Amino acid sequence: MAERAGHGQIYPQDANLIVSFLDLNLPVPGEDPDFDAGPPVEIFEAGTGMGALTLYLARAIHGANPPVPPQLRDALCTAPYERNNLPRTVVSNDDAPDYDTSPHALDFSEQPELAALHEKHTAGRRAILHTLDINPTSSRLAHSLVRHFRRGMYLLDVNFHVRTIRSYLSSRLSQNGGQPFLSHAILDLPASQEHADVAVEALQPGGKLVVFFPSITQILEFVVWAKDSGQPLVLDRVVELQTSTSGGDGMFRDGTGGRNWEVKVVNIRKAVEEGETGAAARAHVCRPKVGTLVVGGGFVAVFSRIPRQVASATEEGDGIAVMDPAPEAGMPSEEDASARS
Repeated sequence: MAERAGHGQIYPQDANLIVSFLDLNLPVPGEDPDFDAGPPVEIFEAGTGMGALTLYLARAIHGANPPVPPQLRDALCTAPYERNNLPRTVVSNDDAPDYDTSPHALDFSEQPELAALHEKHTAGRRAILHTLDINPTSSRLAHSLVRHFRRGMYLLDVNFHVRTIRSYLSSRLSQNGGQPFLSHAILDLPASQEHADVAVEALQPGGKLVVFFPSITQILEFVVWAKDSGQPLVLDRVVELQTSTSGGDGMFRDGTGGRNWEVKVVNIRKAVEEGETGAAARAHVCRPKVGTLVVGGGFVAVFSRIPRQVASATEEGDGIAVMDPAPEAGMPSEEDASARS
């Protein structure tokens, strides 16, 4: 179960559904020479939490990577962590270490043969999940979860990062000459629109941007932001996640229809702390309310990244904008990007 402070939780059934929206179908090593010769598929998850969604994403890409040598896999569960790599406090600004610094690096200094195997394997990966969180404690717990799940089966499919979204993606874009490199991106954090612009910039045409919120009004705010800021996105779908409820008897029941909803106006803590008042310091909450305990639920919006061209026109409806479908200079076509998803 992945939990965000002041946000929501992702449960296994929800994680499985979210992963299915990416339609991942990657070839195994040696099956597709063109795929093997190209750059690796890179998927970005912002909001690691406790690592539930991370595990499901890692499982989906695992088959595209070469097998982990048995002796290395055994060591993944027992090797100590390197010291002084993990920030001591929540990372709240964009001044972070270089993007290739691993906060949970394992110490193979006394076993150079394992260090060589580790380096060789990571260099040969064809699919990589980058998962990021600003909370070092949550990130370490999530790393430990993935590390000990089925003896580290999926650990080397994942790169963990403890830093802000903007600092990581901006540094990667700079290192990549400004060219997009992400096949898909998932944002599971409050106020995703405050960080989504750099994620969209790093997303290849044809890639999916998935955002999760506990409230439908937050989805609406994100859609409005995408339209008003001219983001090169098309809204594919908005899906309500299934909710299980309890009436206090300890038994959970799946929710279907006829549910009560909680609708209220609340103060935004960050805005109040920054001195905002009135409408600028308030937000609307609109979410299901059934029973005394609600488990699961929330809403997922799925967008497709399209080439960034000047919009010839905009229209109201499911889409954010109508754009010229011609590929951007130096970017793969939407068909090429989709072929690597």
